[in-house]
Amino acid sequence: RKVSLSSFLGLPFEAAPASGAGALLAPARRSNPVAFSLCGKPLDDASLARLRPVAVKIDNAPAARPQVGLDQACVVYEHMAEGGITRFTAIYHTEDTEVGPVRSARRIDLHIVPQYQALFAHVGGAPAEMAYIKMYKLLDVDQFFNAESYYFTRQRPAPSNVYTTISNIRARADALGYGREATLEGFSFSEKPPEGGRPATQIIVPYHPTSQGEFRYDPQAGDYLRYTAGRPHVDQATGQIIRASTVIVQKVPSWIASYTEDAGGAPTLDFDLVGQGPATVFRNGKAFEGKWVRSSLEGWTRFYDGAGQVIPLAPGKIWISVVSLEERATVR
Repeated sequence: RKVSLSSFLGLPFEAAPASGAGALLAPARRSNPVAFSLCGKPLDDASLARLRPVAVKIDNAPAARPQVGLDQACVVYEHMAEGGITRFTAIYHTEDTEVGPVRSARRIDLHIVPQYQALFAHVGGAPAEMAYIKMYKLLDVDQFFNAESYYFTRQRPAPSNVYTTISNIRARADALGYGREATLEGFSFSEKPPEGGRPATQIIVPYHPTSQGEFRYDPQAGDYLRYTAGRPHVDQATGQIIRASTVIVQKVPSWIASYTEDAGGAPTLDFDLVGQGPATVFRNGKAFEGKWVRSSLEGWTRFYDGAGQVIPLAPGKIWISVVSLEERATVR
């Protein structure tokens, strides 16, 4: 689908001073020999900056909580699926961890995975989605056809009992000839938050109460603590609450797709993450209103303030809550 874009697309990639505490760190475009991960963290091995990310589809049904490895993801996308449940597409760059429960692909993944040139780990999907995955030539590591890269646990009921590791997915991708390197544009980062913004110490994302997302600012650590349905969202392996340095609420067009998600007739949602729309970036206890802009499926999403300046993200974990245009997050 072609969507007309605003003049924001004409802005330069770096729209801040080139030096000083407020300088933007653009991992893939700096002449500085220091290399950065997708999350804006310095890397000891510069070659890791070119490592192809891995995208994993993770369950968020009540029976799937707490998940394993979600707290290790560099970027997490959350979106409504069906039945009042959200799902995650977690992006791993240099991280290597156990991950699960892994579930089936959703239509939104066709808009997320190409941006990261990522390997895509999931457990099947609706026939229409699988056809699109093949048509779009995603680097697919589907459990249905790569069962040796996944394993089952007796600790969880099916279907929330499939797990994998990032190293398993990479090893299988090597066998499939997908290649380990990618050229990523990357987000813009700054240790120092931009000027302005408004206080934002609590963010409630308008999902169904079963999956309502919430973030509470921790002023000592300078990041946000994640809650789901009013409870601390912890990682099963560590028992620690999930944290995010930057939280983004990205509002996008959404609608009910023309096909059902499963044999039970559950409707599926479609989302459009190409074009432009409202976005709010939360970091350091403040909210920065603006827009997201993306020119194509292969293009990188940029976040701009009302003056057309890039909103730099805080180095560290990034959580992107995708909501419909009609929804509005509660910010306190």
